[in-house]
Amino acid sequence: MTKKILCIIANPDTRADSLSSSISRAFLDELRASQRESEINEMNLYEIDMPALNFNTIKTLEPMQVEEEDFNRLLEQLTDSDAFVFISQTIAFGLPARLKSFIEILLATKHIEKLGNKKAFHLQIEDDTLGPIYQTNEHEDFRNFLKEKSVNMIEPLNLPHHHLEAGEHENVLLEIIEDTRLAAREFAQFINQESS
Repeated sequence: MTKKILCIIANPDTRADSLSSSISRAFLDELRASQRESEINEMNLYEIDMPALNFNTIKTLEPMQVEEEDFNRLLEQLTDSDAFVFISQTIAFGLPARLKSFIEILLATKHIEKLGNKKAFHLQIEDDTLGPIYQTNEHEDFRNFLKEKSVNMIEPLNLPHHHLEAGEHENVLLEIIEDTRLAAREFAQFINQESS
């Protein structure tokens, strides 16, 4: 049976040559190579229109209808997927705003259950200029939230987003890309394991 995997990217820097785009591309390429039988879709939350919530009129009992076509397509893919991946970068010491908004919208519109009973992975790109004292626990809180919603999570990969001197970039990038590819292969194995 063909598995469906949805990769939700939450990186505002969508330039093809950016580090976050290179990491996302390496992960997706390796996942596609490891899961040739699977249908793998991707969506960057920074490239779609998301609904604005009116907290004065949110229906509390019924799922709210969402008007944005891109977001509805994302909800359909989320519903149909067997597994999903979140790829995000540390922004302002924590999760990107679009990823927070996405989860908030899922909660407010009663679509959060679409995440339940699926396998998932979180690839986190950290900013090495922010010392541990300044990092928040938002990424860990996000993963714990998903687990509370019955999402079967594999251990995350936290990749440093290095700010390097000239000449250092290529070797460090190769190491990061290799770690990313390894994580994609491990996630592919995790997806193929029978649920107990």
